[in-house]
Amino acid sequence: MTSIDNVIQRVRAQRDALDDALRELTTRNCVGTSACGRVRAEVNSCGQLVDLALEESVTQLPGRQVSALIIEAANNAAAGASEARRAQFEALTRALSPPGD
Repeated sequence: MTSIDNVIQRVRAQRDALDDALRELTTRNCVGTSACGRVRAEVNSCGQLVDLALEESVTQLPGRQVSALIIEAANNAAAGASEARRAQFEALTRALSPPGD
């Protein structure tokens, strides 16, 4: 294989890695729950809330407690999304790094 073939092969691999990372970042949702498990929040890859589920028993709780459970579940989901983004960027950085780094 010539050196130009090697360069082309590497560029294609980098393009594929970038495509994979972008697809993963735009399609992955993360779920978090409250510690008690009665509230479930789902966020998209940007950490925006896209779904929220509460067990019926939560409706009997005081408003402040319900709010705290929702915040806890949403924060747990957002932390998962953040970790997924970090891992994806690390993988992308490795894929785009020059050989030998």
